[in-house]
Amino acid sequence: MFAYLTQIAMTNFSASPIEQLNAAIESHNPFALKGASVRIQDVWGQGFPDIPTLNAHASDAIFQAIKQVSSGQGKVTSIAITAEQGVGKTHLISRIRHRLQAQGGALFVYASAVRFSDLDRIQYQFLQTLGDSLSQVGSQGVKQWQELATAMINQSIKNKKSPPESIKQFPLWLKKHGMDKLTQAVLRTKPHISDPDVVRAILWTLSEVHAPFAIKWLSGLDISEKKAAELDLPKRMF
Repeated sequence: MFAYLTQIAMTNFSASPIEQLNAAIESHNPFALKGASVRIQDVWGQGFPDIPTLNAHASDAIFQAIKQVSSGQGKVTSIAITAEQGVGKTHLISRIRHRLQAQGGALFVYASAVRFSDLDRIQYQFLQTLGDSLSQVGSQGVKQWQELATAMINQSIKNKKSPPESIKQFPLWLKKHGMDKLTQAVLRTKPHISDPDVVRAILWTLSEVHAPFAIKWLSGLDISEKKAAELDLPKRMF
């Protein structure tokens, strides 16, 4: 960019003093656009002042990796992006979040380093981050917890319901199968999951009545003993 702007300045002026060079940079600075600066809260917000060309190579690589994993063409992938402050990392994260929300195909969890400030409470802080992120609305117009629960149900009892349909159908499933059988059905298809209580709590997010309490429990927060007994969930210990 510097070479390009220098060329602009040299084209417009026979001599380019520092004031003229700074003016050229300012006039072609994408970050000077009103609303172009992306803050942490913009990651979850509805409006997003995207500049598609900014760090496009990074977001393209991430979307390509997601596509390959989703189609079974690639293994689970980790991508680390490091850069100095102010070069567009939050902008990039927000672009990824909004495109996933629009297109679907993945859940999005946003973990800020600010939150992980006490290593003695790292598990609790992680659960809070996970709970907050998956409580956000996903591509299907419901919470991401409910999208996850629907995927688990669809795989376990061979359904093809959308998350909104699953929420509507859940009372009938619960009456027909019971929560114990639904939980066991999921565990049979996901043998690597070692905690049936987590599965049970995720499935409860499909209940319009019990979802707030299940999400609170999944976020590492205590719920009343009466509600925990009703949902057959143990008391949180943090």
